[in-house]
Amino acid sequence: GADRLGDAASNAFLKTLEEPAGQSMFLLLTDQPEALLPTIRSRCQIITVSTGRESLPRAWYDRLIAILKRPRGKLSVCGIELARELSLLLKEIKAAAEDEVADEALEGETSETVVARGAARYREIRSSFLREVVLWHRDILMCAAGADGVGLHFADLADVIRHRAQGMTLAEALDRVTAVEKIKERLEKNLFELPVLSVGLTHA
Repeated sequence: GADRLGDAASNAFLKTLEEPAGQSMFLLLTDQPEALLPTIRSRCQIITVSTGRESLPRAWYDRLIAILKRPRGKLSVCGIELARELSLLLKEIKAAAEDEVADEALEGETSETVVARGAARYREIRSSFLREVVLWHRDILMCAAGADGVGLHFADLADVIRHRAQGMTLAEALDRVTAVEKIKERLEKNLFELPVLSVGLTHA
């Protein structure tokens, strides 16, 4: 989660990065390299180690897709309904992540460390979870723009996505992508999930 350092911590770390001690190597892990300070990025070699989807366990992925595929009613109502469903699923994911980390706890590891690792594990999964929601709406945008299904992230669900895009203007489809991206950004700032989802998904 190197993107969560914040400006103060990033600037403090920059000196160490510029003048590392001995034969040091730093690995900065992030799924949002654009969120790192440009001065840090310029001193790093970028190595892509994941496309993102494999970070989201299959069981959670399948349940997320089932929620996204479900037919919805009016926009304002469906946004609240979708937010509630995603929030409940995220609660389950958080509990499972915390239990998994607790089961992996090392002998002598403090409870504070276990809690912190559980929170970090959950944030990683949530980030992958929200990335899939962004890509879902990006695919709808592509179909609203006239794409024939080639290049869709969810190519196996092209019929569902094309149906969802019917009658939607490009501006509406783009607004939905932007709304979900803002949700992702706000949750990275540790704001409460349900209000962020409810407000953001009114437009998604």
